Amino acid sequence: MSAKNSKFKLFVENMLVYGLGSVISKIVPLLMTFVFTYLLKREVYSASDNTHTIQSLGVALAVMGMYDAMYRLFFER
Repeated sequence: MSAKNSKFKLFVENMLVYGLGSVISKIVPLLMTFVFTYLLKREVYSASDNTHTIQSLGVALAVMGMYDAMYRLFFER
């Protein structure tokens, strides 16, 4: 049972390490959206840009580095 717990713990750690980079890279544009919308006119920075930024953050949070963590566990065997 401890082997399963250690594998699960390793999987979660890898998921957080690999996923954190992609999440941070998506949070920065989201924060900059507020700066851009404040500085630019509404016609210049449209709602589609905001939607795209929020969608890319959502994808990064949903995946959260699971693929990298699974491949790393697979190749450790």
